[in-house]
Amino acid sequence: MPLHSSPNSSLKSLSKKLHWKKSEDMRNLTEVVVKFRTAQSEASPQGLATGIVPSQEHQDLGRSEVAIERKRKEPLKDIKERYKLKQSIIAQTKSASSDAAKQLASLPTVTILKQNWLNITSKWLRKNEVTKVFIAAHTAPLAFAKESHFHVVALNAGVKHVVRISITIANVHPNFPAYYPRTHWAIESMLATKEFKEMAWTSLQPNIFFSFVFQSAVALVNEYRKIGKQQPLSTIMSKDAAVGVIDPNDIRAFAATLLASDLELYNGKRYVLNGLKNINSQILIDLDKKAIGATVEIMKYNDLSFLKQVA
Repeated sequence: MPLHSSPNSSLKSLSKKLHWKKSEDMRNLTEVVVKFRTAQSEASPQGLATGIVPSQEHQDLGRSEVAIERKRKEPLKDIKERYKLKQSIIAQTKSASSDAAKQLASLPTVTILKQNWLNITSKWLRKNEVTKVFIAAHTAPLAFAKESHFHVVALNAGVKHVVRISITIANVHPNFPAYYPRTHWAIESMLATKEFKEMAWTSLQPNIFFSFVFQSAVALVNEYRKIGKQQPLSTIMSKDAAVGVIDPNDIRAFAATLLASDLELYNGKRYVLNGLKNINSQILIDLDKKAIGATVEIMKYNDLSFLKQVA
C-alpha cells in the first residue's frame, strides 16, 4: 500500500512525487526533496525547508531529531545557481563529529550545529532565522514536557511551520494504556488550540516501522546461530492480515515535501503514512526458516507484551 492520507488531491500528488525515487541513502533522499522543490512554481515564497537527522540508527546523535530551516545569508554559488535556493538547512545534533553528522554536512545547503534540542530557545531560533522545523521527539516518559516546551519556544520565536512525527493513528487516544501514544494525543491537541494559531503544524502518523516488525525475527536468527536453539518468534501482527510497514526515510522525505510546499494546505492536518508494500507474518517465518535452515518452532501472533514496559 503506498503512502496515503485522508482524501486530499494535493497530498496524493505529493505521494506520487515520493514514489519515483527510493531513498537509498541520505544523499538520494536530499536529491528527491531538492528536485521536487525546484519543480514548484517560481512564485513560491519559500525555499527548501527541512532536514533529516538519523537518530535510531545512530545512537550518538540522540533519540530525538530536530531539523531546522533558516535563510542562508551567503548561499554557495553553485547551489544557488543550480537549485535557486534561498534557504538552507540546519541539522541539529549533540555529536557533530559522528559519521552520520559528517554525512549530512556533505549535502547541499546543510549546516551541522552541535546543539542539544532541549536547550534551544526562542532567541536561538530567531538568531538563526529559523522559519520551519521538522522534529521527531524521543519516547521517554518526559516526552510531553520536552516536546511541548519546544513548540512553545518555536511559537514565541515566530516559526511558521512545524512538521512532527507522531505514532500509528489507531493508538493516538487519551485512554491508551501506554504513555507514549497519550503523549502524541496531548501534543496534537495542544497544537490545535487557539493559542497556537499563529504557527502552522502537521502531524505524521506512520504505520509500524520495519525495524520494529523484524526485530524479533533477527533476534531469533542471532540466538540460533549462537546457541543452536530457537527462541519464540513474536510479532504484533495477526496471523493473516497484511500491514503496510514503512521505512523511516520515507517519512522524512514526506516531511520535507510538506515543508517545501504551501504551509496553508497542510496546517492542522494529520496524515497516515503506510509503506509501499503490505507484508504479513508469514514473511517473517519464511525469512527465519531460510536463514537458519530449520522450521520456526514457536510463533506468537498479536503480541502486545511490550506495552507493559511503557504503560
